[in-house]
This record gives sequence, C-alpha cells and structure tokens, in this order.
Amino acid sequence: DFLERAIGGEYRRALGDQRGTLGVRAFVTGYEAAINANTTDTRGFELIYSRDMSELWSWNVSGGTQRSDFAYTSGGRRIRGTDDTPIFGLGLNKRGERSSMRAELARRMSPDSLGFVAPRDEVRVAWKRAMSARVNGGLALRAIDAAGTPNVVNSDRRYGRAELDVEWQLRPTWSFVASYAYA
Repeated sequence: DFLERAIGGEYRRALGDQRGTLGVRAFVTGYEAAINANTTDTRGFELIYSRDMSELWSWNVSGGTQRSDFAYTSGGRRIRGTDDTPIFGLGLNKRGERSSMRAELARRMSPDSLGFVAPRDEVRVAWKRAMSARVNGGLALRAIDAAGTPNVVNSDRRYGRAELDVEWQLRPTWSFVASYAYA
C-alpha cells in the first residue's frame, strides 16, 4: 500500500515548418509507502521533440533528468540519500482511419510493488481500434526491467504486462471505460 502524488506542466511550441514541436515538461512527485517507512520526493524536467513524417507516421524523442530524495527503513536501519537518474523516451506512432499503433522505448522513475521509487526501462507496443462510432478497444504489451535500490538485496525485477481495454461513449461528455491488466 502506498500513496503517490504528482503534479507537472508542459509547454509545447510548433516549430517554423509546423511539422515539428518542441516541448519542455517540469514535474514533482511525492511518494510514501508504509511497508518500509519510505518517503521519496522527486523533481525533474524533460525536453520533448515530436515530428510528423507523413499523415500516417510520426515520431518523438525526449530526454531529461529526475532527482529523488529518499528515506526508508531496511534491515532495521534508516537509510537516507539522493539519486539522479537520466530519463528518456523514443516513440513511433502510426495513425489510421480507424486504428492507431504506438511503439515506445523509455526509462522513467516510478513506484514499484516493493515500496521503492525505482528506474524502469520499458518497451511498450500499443494498439487502439475504433470498433464502431461509440466503442473503442485497445491492447498494450509491455516488457519492464525495474532496477532496484542498491542498498536492498533482491529488489531488481523483470516482468511483462498485458493490458486490454474497452471504451464505450455513453454521451458526448461521458464514457465508460473497462480495462484488465495482467503482469
């Protein structure tokens, strides 16, 4: 059981040729886990460049850094410290009339089930399809390599995740979304 709070903002600007955009994103997070009395505060920034290659294909690349200040209990002792982690992303998108596909390779800092905020390297492939005018479906497959905390033995994890979701638009302003994830 943990509590995570996050807030951030992003500014994007279309470049002169109108096919590319450049953005900057700043964010802060707070994380608390009862299992190991963990309190972790992070802050970071990221530069993002996106470009349309054609009406169907686009790509994006991002890079930045995230700093975490942490304090947790392990083996009966209190451990405090800071960690700077580079973050990045590289994505490829394909849009169609009724469907879209996204492939992404990324590194992010996020909470794990062991009670730590850890860097995660992730490969993700996702598909979305409009099955009718009001019903959309999606499938995402992810492979994740979560680096653990250096002071905690056996905190590294490698796993996969499959996600399936259906979105049904009830009215123009209301939708019902059901999803299932298996890790």
